[in-house]
Amino acid sequence: MSLPDLDDHLPPVAPLRKAAPPPTQPNPSQVPVVTPPDDTMEEMDTAPAASQDPEDDEYIGPDGVSGYQHVVLLAKSLLRLLEGPWISNRQIEEIMALCGNLPERDKAAVSYPERFRDRVLQGASTIQRAQPSLLGQGSGPAQWPNTSRTVEAIFVELCHKHPAGKTVLGNRVNRWAAILGDYRRIRTMVLGSPNLNTHTRLQLFQVNKLTLTQWYNKWISSMERVALHQNRDSMTAEREESGPFHTAVWSTSPLPAPSTSSTYQLPEDRTGQATQRGRADTCQPLPPLPPPSLPTTSLPITPVSQDLPSTSTPLPPPAAGGPKVSRTTEWRRKKKLESGIKVRAHKPYEGYKCSKCGKPKTAEFGHSMYDSVRFCAATSGGQTVEEWLALMRAQHGASQGQ
Repeated sequence: MSLPDLDDHLPPVAPLRKAAPPPTQPNPSQVPVVTPPDDTMEEMDTAPAASQDPEDDEYIGPDGVSGYQHVVLLAKSLLRLLEGPWISNRQIEEIMALCGNLPERDKAAVSYPERFRDRVLQGASTIQRAQPSLLGQGSGPAQWPNTSRTVEAIFVELCHKHPAGKTVLGNRVNRWAAILGDYRRIRTMVLGSPNLNTHTRLQLFQVNKLTLTQWYNKWISSMERVALHQNRDSMTAEREESGPFHTAVWSTSPLPAPSTSSTYQLPEDRTGQATQRGRADTCQPLPPLPPPSLPTTSLPITPVSQDLPSTSTPLPPPAAGGPKVSRTTEWRRKKKLESGIKVRAHKPYEGYKCSKCGKPKTAEFGHSMYDSVRFCAATSGGQTVEEWLALMRAQHGASQGQ
């Protein structure tokens, strides 16, 4: 028995090849220098340097002072402190480096505005004299964010971060409360770092809601004012370039007066012609209503000897000197008479009457009153009202003197 040939069952092997040598770096001295044409060099000179570092450029802030890019970078770095629980060593080194890049104006101490005081503290120490200039009257300070460019840049970034209020754990938080909350957290971490307080002069003063909103309104108003001035300047330039015709159209000269005078027709004078309305003295008394008619039938009716009583009583005419009755009262009486309801005649009010003489308790009938005691001339035995009042005042004064 012969074994099978192993060469027939093995797979074919690829032929070996020589490995290529690794690429070698050319010697700079042996590389030929190719100079571009003159046109290409001009284009390269005129093209903007897009590869330059933006930190090398100078940025002018809203107040017209350069170096504002370092202020913005510092503000953005301080806002990144809100992402962590506390300030780290890396962030401290970064903030210290950014504070070192600030212009000399921003490195200096913050110049707080002077505050008016109606009295000067006598015998106070230097710290007590300086405290009113740093703190406002009341419980807390009142500084505007634009007192420091760094603080103002922080609030600008916070205004962009919080464009409106938000809801935290189901409670609605105001926009200004959210901004002040983030700023106070940043201020707490900065003031709580001994390294920053020792190696930097970063001053983050306290700002309240009133000064924040006032600064924001002035900031928005200044930007709107600039935009309106630009629009006005462009309209003025267009009027000047448009020529005399458009200048005459844009002019604000007053309109010419009309050539014809206007005539007015006064209304007719109707003095004393107004109709008199609704008083009892001018109204005529109503005539009595006729008795109600009985329905007629074909059955014979036995005549009745006595007349049927009237179901309504005519309203007596008001007396000439009696009280006046309103139109509403007169109309209601008329409706009651028409429906057959008996109307009681109006009895004028004569006032309270004296139980001794039966006359009204007024001064013209000899009545008076002092404290809770009443006087009636008819039963006084000839004593007058003046004598009685003098006696009562004397008795009252004697009782007060005891």
